[in-house]
Order: sequence, then structure tokens, then C-alpha cells
Amino acid sequence: MRPDQLEQLRNLEHVNFKGYDFTILGCDQADHLLKQIREQQREISKTLLKKFYADHGHAIPEDFIDHCYDHPDTPWVQPKRHGCLFLLGVLGVLLLITAIGSFFTKPENKTAPPATTTSSNPSPAEKLAPSPSFPDPRFWPKQVRISAPVELRGIVDGGLIHMTASPNDLLDATLSEDHKSVTLRRFDITGTLPLEETDFLERARQASTAHESAH
Repeated sequence: MRPDQLEQLRNLEHVNFKGYDFTILGCDQADHLLKQIREQQREISKTLLKKFYADHGHAIPEDFIDHCYDHPDTPWVQPKRHGCLFLLGVLGVLLLITAIGSFFTKPENKTAPPATTTSSNPSPAEKLAPSPSFPDPRFWPKQVRISAPVELRGIVDGGLIHMTASPNDLLDATLSEDHKSVTLRRFDITGTLPLEETDFLERARQASTAHESAH
């Protein structure tokens, strides 16, 4: 690592590198890490600004905020929305697959007792359908705040990177298929926490409530 890279890392604001040895990084790895940190800080700034406007009841499009950060010298043009048509198309395909599957299903033997086994592999439609006790997938958050420390690891430019995220940190999040844990990401390195050690459900329910209030 070059001295100027080390100085940049030491002067970063609101980044906790306590216990991390920068001397193991090469020049390319240091440049990549600095780039990832700046991108993450920009995304956090966007998220805070979006939350501020949403909490105060202002209808500011998220695309507008993203554009102001990423392209401050270019006028913003509101994009056309085709989300509803896309969702209708996906639902139509799923219904068609279900109908075709039922058409080719062999009739049950009338003399045989009814099967009581449960399939361990749910269909695509079953995966998409929200359970009554779990938030709708439309409202699952892309970022969560953690309530317990988690170790993040990953390979960046051929080198192993690892760091510990502290409680109350905000991280990118992806829910597991069994809805029991959350995969967390920062700087292309990942870790896992149980669902209850994040505010995933709280954020999803707040988004659902806001959506219902808006409609």
C-alpha cells in the first residue's frame, strides 16, 4: 500500500477500522477498498435523505435523489413506469404454468387412500405467495440495522478481507429462503445473522403500513 492510500483510509469519517491491519493490502486492493467505502457512504447518504423525506410526508421520488447524487450536473427526467405491467405478466406466466401442470396430472386412484405427504420443494407460485404471518415480499427491505456483531468475510482482488460490523450498523441485506436468517453485505464481503438480530421485520412492516396508508 502507498502512503497516500494509508492516509486516505485513516482520514475516512464515520468508518470504524479498529483492529484492522491495513499493511496486508496491496495497492490495487487499497484502491478497491477506498472505492467501495465511498460508494457505500454515498448509498447511506441517499438512504438517510430518502428516509428523512418519507418520515416528513414528502413525495420525493427516490430516482430523483439517486440522480442528484450520481449526476449532479445533469437535469433529471422522470422515467416511465412499467412495473405494474411486468408484475401482471409474471403472475400470468405462473398461472399458465399451474394450469398446464394440473392438465397433465394423472388422475388419482379412487381405491387408494389419500396421500398425506407434504412436498419439501414448493412451487414458484408458493415461494412468491406471502404467508399470513410474514410480510409481503414487496416490502422486504434491502438494508437492515443489526443488533448483534457479525463477522464479514470475502475475497477482494485475490486477497481475503474480513471485518466485524458492530451493533446498530446499517448493512445491505438478503433474506434466506427459509426466512430464518439474513445475509449481510459490505464492500463485497458478507456475513449472516439470525432474522431476529436485525430490524428486517420492523422495516418490512413499516413499508407495508406506509403502502396501505398511501392507498
